[in-house]
Amino acid sequence: MNNLSPENSGIFYGTKPHVAADGVQKATIKIRLRDYQNRPIVGRQAEVVADREDVVIEQPAPTDANGAATAFISTTTPGQVNVTARILPAE
Repeated sequence: MNNLSPENSGIFYGTKPHVAADGVQKATIKIRLRDYQNRPIVGRQAEVVADREDVVIEQPAPTDANGAATAFISTTTPGQVNVTARILPAE
């Protein structure tokens, strides 16, 4: 995976960065993987991690033809949640 470009890749919030802490509403986390020529990286698995143990994370499927993957998080405890994503080794 030495062709992954940190400058061209990223993790983004969906349309609602703030949701109710009711365990039902979910925040969308979008992941985009690109190489150094800004081409999509297809079929890679990302893992989303939160800085709080009370957060439920629906992990994304492998990146699609656009190099994109989507995860969802929810919680029942109010407060800020910081998320990061790591790219799992290729199989």
